Amino acid sequence: MAKAIQKRKNGEETKIRILKECLQLIAEQGPLSFTLDELSDRAGVAKTSILWHFGSKEDLILEAVGALFDDFEVRLKAFGIADPTPERLLAELFARVSEWFESAPELNAVFFQFMFQRGVHPDITARLREMYREFRRRLKEALNNPALTPKENEAVAIAVLALIDGVFVQFYLEPEAVSMKKTFATLTKMVAADRLKLGH
Repeated sequence: MAKAIQKRKNGEETKIRILKECLQLIAEQGPLSFTLDELSDRAGVAKTSILWHFGSKEDLILEAVGALFDDFEVRLKAFGIADPTPERLLAELFARVSEWFESAPELNAVFFQFMFQRGVHPDITARLREMYREFRRRLKEALNNPALTPKENEAVAIAVLALIDGVFVQFYLEPEAVSMKKTFATLTKMVAADRLKLGH
């Protein structure tokens, strides 16, 4: 019994290590460029073991990225504060996003690799689109201005999301020079102040 439990634990640890190294290789090379042989060397796991756990490279990528997206969506949907104001909601939303990306800088690179590379599995593309929609919806909810029409509030959310994308690009290109936490704190104040001017 003890041997079976240990074997299962070892198998789970091996799987986690494979998934982690898979994401790192995607961040460095893109999902289509790295090979299972490279992953085998990086993870210290036999190629046959990788195939035993995941079946194929495509299924491995789907599971690795799926887990990544699941984690992001859980963090995004779980936030909430008492007595919310637009500035406090934005601050909380940005804090969760910046904590997630700064905890593992390769995550940002993974997103960019999938956004701009052709031949990506359609399920991954669909998840990316859905995450964007959910994030935009959250922004619209946080920034809602009664003085504006629904379409105008949607446009504000899109514009703010464009600013956030710009932060992600800079962090991707030069992570050591860009602090997401400080940048988002500044962005929160700017957006909250400008929001009060809209509709007047």
